Amino acid sequence: MLPAVLIIGLVAVLTVALVAWPLLHATPNSAAEDSLGDERHRLDDEIERSLAAIREIAFDRRAGNLSDEDFAALNAQERARAAELLRRRDELPGSPS
Repeated sequence: MLPAVLIIGLVAVLTVALVAWPLLHATPNSAAEDSLGDERHRLDDEIERSLAAIREIAFDRRAGNLSDEDFAALNAQERARAAELLRRRDELPGSPS
């Protein structure tokens, strides 16, 4: 009877250790990955807003709401912003090459 209790206790301790091991040792790395994921999502949102602004500028030009000079200035500025955001996102670790 005693050896069966010891075996069951040993199996229970090993099970708890196997489950707890990744939880205890993955925390620092997971925090860095979460931070990186947050930055990637933030940049993706900014990129989407910038691309929407480029489309809006083009629409305003077609609608006659912007002069050629205003369109050129706004379009160049927003495209430069979008390019910078894309560059920053591509420089994040784990980005496709």
